[in-house]
Amino acid sequence: MYPLTGIKANGRVNLKVDWRSILSRPSKKLKKLKIASGIKKSEFLNDLSDKGFYVANESVSNYLKTRSSLASSLNMEYINYLTEQYGEEYQDLAPIYHLMQDYSVWRLLKSARYEFIHFGSWWEPTRENIYADKNIR
Repeated sequence: MYPLTGIKANGRVNLKVDWRSILSRPSKKLKKLKIASGIKKSEFLNDLSDKGFYVANESVSNYLKTRSSLASSLNMEYINYLTEQYGEEYQDLAPIYHLMQDYSVWRLLKSARYEFIHFGSWWEPTRENIYADKNIR
């Protein structure tokens, strides 16, 4: 993955690069990669690194649930404010699911005229993105 070093203070991107992001919980999801394709997790990650992608091998999530981690990562901010906004007893996941659809990263990249292609998963909240130029499943 290439760093977005071309972002100016006004939020506009002055350098367009081919940008991709793969968010996964390697301990679980990438184990399935070997079963499905015969490729080992280390081979997959090394191949990405060899091709110039940044692989955060030692990264950990700030949240226990994937949905909270995705919402936070895709919006480039902590989402603790949701507890303050809705209260500790609030059980509806709609605010988190909304943050997983309408997030800061796609808005920033679209402002730089990137095409937004969403590769959906089996999980309903990430199956497709209504803001994407193209959804692939």
